[in-house]
Amino acid sequence: MTKMPPAAIACAVLAAACGHGSGSGLTGREVARLRWIEGTWRGTGDVDAPFYERYRFENDSTLVEHGLDSTLTVMQDTSRFELTNGRFGNARWRATVLAADSVVFAREGTAGQSFRWRRDGADAWTAVIVSPAGQHTYHMERWQR
Repeated sequence: MTKMPPAAIACAVLAAACGHGSGSGLTGREVARLRWIEGTWRGTGDVDAPFYERYRFENDSTLVEHGLDSTLTVMQDTSRFELTNGRFGNARWRATVLAADSVVFAREGTAGQSFRWRRDGADAWTAVIVSPAGQHTYHMERWQR
């Protein structure tokens, strides 16, 4: 029997617990469950200094994330997650589990790499990134400056 790495076990457990299984056949209505993530967020956790991100839906099927500097005025990077042919993600990541208060993304073509966003309330959520090198947790709080 093949031994599963911890990252694969974590993903399997999350998939069983969260709801929608394979992440294929998703609809715009299911993707809309993620509207709680819209806004500007300050992240802390497994980092030396806080970081800032802004999430917004461009339309019913596209979520855009911008990494920002501490002044919230300079965009440092951008990621787009789009619903295409029943799959939600981008060239690198695909949603494999989507529930009302969480989503799990797996890296396309790479086993053992995933991340999860879990809503902790109206103004907080947690991001957990799993890779073969380990797990990192980030706490996100709604940020208004």
